[in-house]
Amino acid sequence: LLLAERIIEATESALQRDKLLIESSEALFKAGLVTRRDVLSAAISQAKDQARLVGAQGDLELARNTLAEILGLPIGTAFALLDREIGFRAIPLDLESWLARALKERPEVRAIQEAMGKSELNVRVARNALLPQLDFVASYGRAHERTVLADSLDLDGYAWSAGLVLTFPLGNVAARSALTRAEIEHTRLQHEREQVQRLIEVEVRTAVVKLRKSLDEMKAHTVVFEQAKEKLEVAKARFALGLATNLDITDAQE
Repeated sequence: LLLAERIIEATESALQRDKLLIESSEALFKAGLVTRRDVLSAAISQAKDQARLVGAQGDLELARNTLAEILGLPIGTAFALLDREIGFRAIPLDLESWLARALKERPEVRAIQEAMGKSELNVRVARNALLPQLDFVASYGRAHERTVLADSLDLDGYAWSAGLVLTFPLGNVAARSALTRAEIEHTRLQHEREQVQRLIEVEVRTAVVKLRKSLDEMKAHTVVFEQAKEKLEVAKARFALGLATNLDITDAQE
């Protein structure tokens, strides 16, 4: 949104310069110092800047709608930016550290790690269903026949019974099917985790490349900007003396 506003400000300033350039070109044309081509060139530059202004105003409206959507405000809400300056501070590019942090802390990585933990537990439970099972069984109740021990202990016809039950799962198709399904699901999650990690690595590497490219472009643009300002001053002076055309001015302004 701030960028769109800055572009509108720059374009409006360019239109003011175009107006002055047209007036200067017409005055020099009447004095015989420039040709009609310079007047037409200045008018063309003004028309291009007017078209840029229309496009920039449309971009500004789209940016306002986007910001309103992000903030959860009704589309079309009128608001103004309080922070007009965006500070810049170059940071050292640490690809390996950023990759390690992303692969550990990204929400999708944590989600799939949680799912894999549950899947591992399901595999263990399904595998245990195929193992032999030993149960201890005990009961207490009225005995149908009194034993000598019951008579001696005077248990009034009640007795304890206890024992061990050993079970072997022979041909347990249902348990084996459950284990197969659990193992397949766990394998699927492993592949999904690998895919997510690869996508995250690509995203981080792409971001670093873009950042490095932006830093290099910023350095180059800074040099070009300073040279263009100097070029504009020279073009204005030469044009005022009739030694250059306004194409030199419009080129530097661009």
